[in-house]
Amino acid sequence: MKLIDDIVLTEVAGDYVAVPVGQASQVLNGIVRLNKTGKDIWDGLAAGSSAQQLADALVQKYDGVDSEAARGYVDDVIGKLRQAGLVVE
Repeated sequence: MKLIDDIVLTEVAGDYVAVPVGQASQVLNGIVRLNKTGKDIWDGLAAGSSAQQLADALVQKYDGVDSEAARGYVDDVIGKLRQAGLVVE
């Protein structure tokens, strides 16, 4: 899976916002807001990481996060990005 082209991620007041630009703005309406962990997942997707690799990275980065919780969060964020039309297989 990968992120679609023509999406700009920018920081606004401590959160991150994915905004469609170019041709993506013709298809997608609105923006998607991400927290720091969501941005970590976004960055991993942009780098080509799998869902399991993203979950493993969250376990390494954040104290007290176990594999099951990390995978659940990754799946949730990817699901929301997919629902918004920002992720393709």
